[in-house]
Amino acid sequence: MQETDDLARFGKVVAARRARLALTRFEVRDAGGPSDTTLGNIENDTLGRAPSPAVIRRLDQGLRWSKGSAAAVLAGGDPVPLESLSNRNSRSSSAAAEPDAIVLPLDEINNLFGLHRQLNAAHESCRGADPPLEYFDQVVGGFNAFVSRVAGRYATAVLERSGGPGRTLPPMAEMAFGPLLDKPAVDYDPVEREEQLYRRWLAGRHDDIDDELDARFQERWAERE
Repeated sequence: MQETDDLARFGKVVAARRARLALTRFEVRDAGGPSDTTLGNIENDTLGRAPSPAVIRRLDQGLRWSKGSAAAVLAGGDPVPLESLSNRNSRSSSAAAEPDAIVLPLDEINNLFGLHRQLNAAHESCRGADPPLEYFDQVVGGFNAFVSRVAGRYATAVLERSGGPGRTLPPMAEMAFGPLLDKPAVDYDPVEREEQLYRRWLAGRHDDIDDELDARFQERWAERE
């Protein structure tokens, strides 16, 4: 659990940044930050727990901090305002702008899934080869894990729109994502495990979800974009 002193310092840094920008809590929210209530709880150290990853990301956006700044402050470090990066880049003639995310059309995602099926069919046809194709096995295993993560992120986005507290998942969504939701939660990757449990929670499947995790999911769902 996050130390009380860390959370108090975090709230003071957030409040100081908002004051420096001369923004109200509503203006921070409208700029992509967390809700005014959540922001007030953070600043006044009345949240009672560490902010969720979604709130942390929104703080960076609403307070005009570089990506990862809010998380750094929570860990005891300092934020990096976007204006300082702009000044730094303006002095550097070799600065190259590279996006940290791109929008991929759904058709391209479907093409990826099609290639995934073809690769696995080819892999299946090579079973029992002599000598064994161990490298092929490794490549297919890695690609399967990657496609599983992509499919999971897509499922999360859809479930956030069609599921959630007090909602009944539409039959089509249940049919489309049922196998994904039925997969046992992994135990080797805590981040991926939480993503899997979050999807189940969105679908109304609350097994293996304790009160603390439920509260975190409630906040994440409320702060979703």
